[in-house]
Amino acid sequence: MLAVTAAAFLLLQLSDLHIGGSAAERNGFGLAGDGDEPIQYAVDLGPLRLVAIDTVLPGADRGQLDAERLGWLAAELSAAPDQPTVLAMHHPPLLTAIPPFDEICLSAAERAALAEVLSGHPQVLRDGLLTSHIQPLPGR
Repeated sequence: MLAVTAAAFLLLQLSDLHIGGSAAERNGFGLAGDGDEPIQYAVDLGPLRLVAIDTVLPGADRGQLDAERLGWLAAELSAAPDQPTVLAMHHPPLLTAIPPFDEICLSAAERAALAEVLSGHPQVLRDGLLTSHIQPLPGR
């Protein structure tokens, strides 16, 4: 599965697909979405589906996944239950043991809510999570 994740990462890097980052990064890319509106989408990348969810909390460094965004994610995952899926987001959805990243990651409640959504969608690849700050290591 790691090879699949690496392929998705490569496709993302070589394409015009972006995930919402910090406010400064968002404004420089001309991404879809007005002002503070979430930038999120789903797209087929050959054998994989990429679902990008916006974790930006306008005006803050830390990430956020509110009920509206989680609802959007659940609906997008339900739309293609049989297609292997990679999930992309800017902020780490887990604790990393790296203090600067842990300060900006999703809250414990948001991590639990995300886990609840993902538990009902086995098509999301186990090592198919891409974030702007942390990437999976081969063989780990």
